[in-house]
Amino acid sequence: MKKFIFIILLSSLCFGETFSSYPLSRFYVNLLSESGTRFLAADIDLAIKLDDSALIDQKKSKIRDTIIGILSSKTFEEVSTIKGKQRLKNQIIKEINTNIKKDIVNEIYFTNFVVDPRKKAGSNNIDDLQEVLNKINYNLIALINMIMNKN
Repeated sequence: MKKFIFIILLSSLCFGETFSSYPLSRFYVNLLSESGTRFLAADIDLAIKLDDSALIDQKKSKIRDTIIGILSSKTFEEVSTIKGKQRLKNQIIKEINTNIKKDIVNEIYFTNFVVDPRKKAGSNNIDDLQEVLNKINYNLIALINMIMNKN
């Protein structure tokens, strides 16, 4: 808690503004591929000014539609590298701010980002992705607990 308050204070001192994280519900999209069998599951948080959360609430459908359009236009190769993810973040920020006609989104955070490369015969890819995300979440919680116990 002390670290979080410090970050908000430091942010407001350095930049004159305080940003908050605005989580969006999980995105499931087909990535662009000839076979149509690559799936992406992503959790995205938007970094916005504290006083802009009401505007995000009003424009949430438009924001989600914009993000879905961008994600589903990408290939596995475009989103599988760190540079590719950074380009994706920049594109999402630019298009959301353009569509809303206000520089509301300061940063994008991928809190989960999993690509299922191939569809398995007779399997439900959404369930498979959910299982992978659950394992990642479990491992992240274990890591956070380990770090917190050291401090």
